[in-house]
Amino acid sequence: MYNLGGYGYVNLRETTKANLVNNYVKAGPNATISTFVRDSEITSGGYYHSGNVVEPGGSVKSFSPDNHRVSTRYSAPSVITSSAQQAFEDVLTKSGAIHGLNCDGTWFNRPDAVDVRIVQSVRDGTRGHNIPPDQTDRKLGFISDPSDVGGWPTLAPGTACQDSDHDGTPNDWENKYGFDSNNGSDGPQDFDNDGHTNLEEFLNATNPKGGNVISLTPTGQTASKTPTPTTAPNAARLKLKIQLPDILASTTNIPASDVQVELRDGTNSVGVAGVDLVRNGNYFQTQSDASFNISQNKTYTVYIKTKTSLRRLFTGVSLAQSQTLDCTVAINPSCGELISQRDNKPLASGDGDGFTVSSGSYNKVDSADLQVLATHFNRPATGQSTSADFNFDGIVNISDLEILGKNYGAVGD
Repeated sequence: MYNLGGYGYVNLRETTKANLVNNYVKAGPNATISTFVRDSEITSGGYYHSGNVVEPGGSVKSFSPDNHRVSTRYSAPSVITSSAQQAFEDVLTKSGAIHGLNCDGTWFNRPDAVDVRIVQSVRDGTRGHNIPPDQTDRKLGFISDPSDVGGWPTLAPGTACQDSDHDGTPNDWENKYGFDSNNGSDGPQDFDNDGHTNLEEFLNATNPKGGNVISLTPTGQTASKTPTPTTAPNAARLKLKIQLPDILASTTNIPASDVQVELRDGTNSVGVAGVDLVRNGNYFQTQSDASFNISQNKTYTVYIKTKTSLRRLFTGVSLAQSQTLDCTVAINPSCGELISQRDNKPLASGDGDGFTVSSGSYNKVDSADLQVLATHFNRPATGQSTSADFNFDGIVNISDLEILGKNYGAVGD
């Protein structure tokens, strides 16, 4: 919850019985309330709360007055929750209609100017506009019309995918998975007998020949089916330190708002953690543990992204439920490439000008990448331009140019 104004609170009344778990509250500049939960009107009810976070520095000083707080959770259907900090990051990075679907069945990010402005205002703790509060409606600090922030953006029209047999699955997707793009009967078929038609597989960006449970939430550039968990998720914690290329020596820490540590099982995204990185000599290391809900004790891939550097990917990281893996030490076989390749792991996706080996600039950040960035500058990151979106914010802009400049001449993976 962000920028709560004077009425953005939870008002619990009379016989209410509620569980309030792992909520993240950030007051924002328009907030005038001091407590997120009000319980003065409760008569015979109560509320349980746990794991809730109120970000310091704003007008909201506490989550609740605790006058009717109970110590035992009320009976309710079981759900899988994330930490408040993880929920905060998930909302900012995954919510909204920001995901597009390529003709070959892979996701791409396409936030528009409104998405970018709103998300950035939450991270920065601003109103998202420059209108003085006393000039806004009722002087509350909120806009009253889209024209207050320049109006709705003009969205570029898409190009329809070629679908020769008109079964809803594009030719590129059918060719990719070995179907007949001139046979309209295969769209409603279920090749792997997992309960989802081939058309549903395309729309969910999953493998129609994989045979596992579909995840309905896009996980970034590509998506795949999520294996059915064998046990209940349990938090695994990870400590790490890495080298980040060309970070100024004066930079002593990188805040969690600028860092994402993603855990992957193959091409499946298991979870994303936002962690603070602090300088330790030539390295940056986690100030607090990165926490992930995992369903199996196994080897995962760790994908580290920051807004101030290119991305890096480390394989062979063995995590176990309810245990902490320390990869800040010199030797730990369970850490895989987080230790063995700590000092020489290539950059991930640093090469924006395509994948033509004979180009002379293949796998290198150079003038060809600058040309790609310039061609797509200040446009949504789609198609080839996604490789020029170095910080994964969905738009090719000055931030990506800065990152390219800092890493010019480096080798990409």
